[in-house]
Amino acid sequence: MTFSQDPINTLENLIAKNKTKSISIYLVLVLAVLVFLALLPIIKIEISSQSRGIVCSTTDNVPLTTLVNGKVTFVKLKNNQVVQQGDTLIRLTQENLDTEKATNQELLIDLQDRIRDLSLLW
Repeated sequence: MTFSQDPINTLENLIAKNKTKSISIYLVLVLAVLVFLALLPIIKIEISSQSRGIVCSTTDNVPLTTLVNGKVTFVKLKNNQVVQQGDTLIRLTQENLDTEKATNQELLIDLQDRIRDLSLLW
């Protein structure tokens, strides 16, 4: 590589010119990083997350239904209570259940008699 003999374009002059440019770029970058670090407590970023589920109001009633009838004798329910499968929430009396069972057995016997009668007709 050949350089001209001009005293302005010597290797030392080129290094000196580029050195001042690189120092100024370095100082600008350091200043930008310092400003960024100083503004970190001030900058607010909203963070959101998504998940599946049901959002219910605390004032809404959630219906609780059973397959059987009976009188409630024990209630262990509270608002927003977390329950697991198998937890006892309420207890019902068996008086109505016993009468329903007897009624269903009578209906079963009656239907079996009717089926037997129909089978004799054919």
